[in-house]
Amino acid sequence: MKGFRSITLRLLLLLLFLGAIEALLVAFFVQRETEKAFERYTQIDIQNRFITNVADFYRSTGSWRGIEAASQFGAGAPHPLDPSTPHQPPDPPYFLIDTKRQVLIPTTKYPLGSTVPASLLTSGKPILVRGSFVGTALPTGVILPLRPEDHDYLARIRNALIYATGVSVVVAWMLGALLAGRMTKPLRLLTQATRQLSSGELGTQVEVHANDEVGDVARAFNRMSTELEKARALRHQMTADLAHDLRTPLTVLSGYLEALKDGDLAPTPARFEAMYTEAKHLQRLIEDLRVISLADADELPLNKTVKRPHELLERAARAFEQQATLRQIQLSIQTTPDLPAIFVDEDRIAQVLGNLVGNALRYAPTGSAVALTANQESHWVVFTVADTGEGIPNAQLPFVFDRFYRGDPARQQPHQSSGLGLAIVKSVVEAHKGRVQVESQSGQGTRFRILLPAI
Repeated sequence: MKGFRSITLRLLLLLLFLGAIEALLVAFFVQRETEKAFERYTQIDIQNRFITNVADFYRSTGSWRGIEAASQFGAGAPHPLDPSTPHQPPDPPYFLIDTKRQVLIPTTKYPLGSTVPASLLTSGKPILVRGSFVGTALPTGVILPLRPEDHDYLARIRNALIYATGVSVVVAWMLGALLAGRMTKPLRLLTQATRQLSSGELGTQVEVHANDEVGDVARAFNRMSTELEKARALRHQMTADLAHDLRTPLTVLSGYLEALKDGDLAPTPARFEAMYTEAKHLQRLIEDLRVISLADADELPLNKTVKRPHELLERAARAFEQQATLRQIQLSIQTTPDLPAIFVDEDRIAQVLGNLVGNALRYAPTGSAVALTANQESHWVVFTVADTGEGIPNAQLPFVFDRFYRGDPARQQPHQSSGLGLAIVKSVVEAHKGRVQVESQSGQGTRFRILLPAI
């Protein structure tokens, strides 16, 4: 019974059953239509033979005189002019009338010499001799039984249909087995891969050879498995980075506190400032993690208002004006006229622009420039933050929005970044139904584009 739980076997049995039913139905209807057609052919043959024989009689004698005496035409002849037929029904299938509608070959209903109604002529078959109309053959409604040779012919047809039905069932079974195996193979592979995935083998892939719905499911599974593997790797890396970022300020704080407690260090404003800096770094890291978690849960609170794009750029420029001056970096703003307003959370977008401007100033060389621009593209308002720094290598561009990703650890300075800045940018922008893009060329700088829906 275990085999009956197999989808392959169930599908095969279903195909076999449907194939057998179809073959039986086809055989039944073919047999039925064949018998009907043969019966119609037999009756037409009898009619043609009757007309031919009586026409030959008229042609040979020149009149109908004596036709009633020809017993082979009258009642008792199921097949006219065929005296060997053993059966004797009361009426023949056809009887004969002359041009005046008088009966020449009688039936039980219409005796010899009687006149038939004119309405019967529509069902009759005219008899022509040398182009002249000489009489009419009328059906009596009697259906003669088939002769033994006719039954033999139908039996041969029936046997051929039975043979063909059996062959079609076998062929259906063979094709069903082949199709069931081909159709369910991807499902079996997908089931096996699903078991491997559920047992922890993330990244498991299924071979895809079909372009149908099953192939679509397999490709979707492969994408899901790949994303799960990436998510696991990212989670492990994120955990390690988070532990590192938390351990460093905590180690500094605990070291200072222990030394102060034991009296090894004197409490000075400089040491308290160092401890305060480490505490602020921890606070900033925890706040960034909170924003990321809220965005992931689609619960990031947004206090949206209508804002003009140039106001947001001016706020970001004012916040980093002093830092840019100290680094001798030119911070410029440029917007196109008549830009539409946007419906955003001003503080969140300020945080986004602040992270981008801060990164640009951090990596832009002294004496360079950072440009903040805004323009309209279709139904988007596009904010751009561009610098003329070293740029980001192409191999690192796909990962710049990953959490705790740092492209060049050697360039990182303590407490300058939590490693979550660009991840927060992406999360906040997407929470506003927007998009974020990055373009960079080594040695020529980097440009971040924020696309937000225009009102």
